[in-house]
Amino acid sequence: MNLLFCLLWGSNFLLLIIAIAGGGFRGEMNLSTDLNTWTALLLVITTISSLVLRFVFKRALWSLGIVAAPIILAILLYFIDKSKNKMV
Repeated sequence: MNLLFCLLWGSNFLLLIIAIAGGGFRGEMNLSTDLNTWTALLLVITTISSLVLRFVFKRALWSLGIVAAPIILAILLYFIDKSKNKMV
């Protein structure tokens, strides 16, 4: 379970770096809602809270669930988008 936590935490951290690096892309096109900002905020919250849950409160399973949430959400949104494209 430690290896799975480390892999998921590392992938969240890499996604956070990508979201921050591409933060101004949507804003440069004068779109009202910057999705990268919300994604980066979600990733910062989950990354910090998973570490706090794991090492401060000693809740390993809860921290694994928190760190897996953005990945699960991204996969879920991918399949929803893919199913909508098949209907059209």
